[in-house]
Amino acid sequence: MWSLMLTDCSATKLVLVLGLILIQKNFSSYILFKHKILDNEYLVQNMQDEALETSRSELPMSSLK
Repeated sequence: MWSLMLTDCSATKLVLVLGLILIQKNFSSYILFKHKILDNEYLVQNMQDEALETSRSELPMSSLK
C-alpha cells in the first residue's frame, strides 16, 4: 500500500526543487525583461540621433555662420 505521507527528507527535497524551479523562472523573466529594456533604450537613442541629423540637415546654410 502506497503511503501519501512524505518523509521529512523527501518533503525537504520537494520544497528545494520547487523553490529552484521558481527562482529559475523568475530569473529568466528578469533577463528577458532587462534585455527588452536595453533594446528599447537603443531604439530611442537611434531615433534621437536620426532626428538630430535630420534637423541639422534642414537648417539653412546662413544660420550655420
